[in-house]
Amino acid sequence: MTSRERVKIAINHKEPDRVPIDIGSMRSTGIEATAYKRLREYLNINDRPIKLYDVWQQLTWTDEDILEYFHADVRSIERIYSAWWNPEIKLDKWKEGELTDGTKAEVPKGFSPVKEGKFYVIKNKKGEIVAKRSENGLYYDQVGVYHPLREAKNTTELKKQYKDLFPEGQDIASEEQDHLRTQSNKLRKNTEGVETIRVSDEINVDISPDGKIYGIELLNANEQLPIMKGSKFILADESTGKTRQFPISAE
Repeated sequence: MTSRERVKIAINHKEPDRVPIDIGSMRSTGIEATAYKRLREYLNINDRPIKLYDVWQQLTWTDEDILEYFHADVRSIERIYSAWWNPEIKLDKWKEGELTDGTKAEVPKGFSPVKEGKFYVIKNKKGEIVAKRSENGLYYDQVGVYHPLREAKNTTELKKQYKDLFPEGQDIASEEQDHLRTQSNKLRKNTEGVETIRVSDEINVDISPDGKIYGIELLNANEQLPIMKGSKFILADESTGKTRQFPISAE
């Protein structure tokens, strides 16, 4: 069963071969950047920089190696803006910055928080504070900070104030829609046909038609891993004679 089939079956309230897994394909399933850093350290996968795309919740993109490690069935589509209502922070240019614990990371070029008293604040182009976090906080909060439409008393006033405050809002929406459409078509093409093959009673392998391995799943991991610790899983392509080795860890 492919990941796409597995997710569609679950969405339609039917039972797939296993529960679909989603790690960070959207912001509601995302992972906070400092926690992601510790996860990579725990798994001893530390060779990639952390890239912060949601500066408000401090979420990072989940790298393909982590998605493969956990047999994730869903992939994300990259957006253009971190938030439509603050277009200064785009996701097309990056710079070196810091996470909330001081770890170096790649952050959007337009993300420039400043320290004011006990808080780090983010301001828009008008100089208004739109979000803030405390010195020990893990994310930037808007509650009680920025509510630009709070004076609207009905839908007419709401629409007018919205257009006055965010004149580029419709353009941003159209730009995002076109971008997401292109990204989704590209993603579908690249992942079409990824299939889970049951190699034995102990192992499933997620593999695409071109031979790319998307995941290896031990079906009885609690019993298998302690026995296999320190060993290697070797995958051989009989047509080419090539092999790939994957270290097995019980940690």
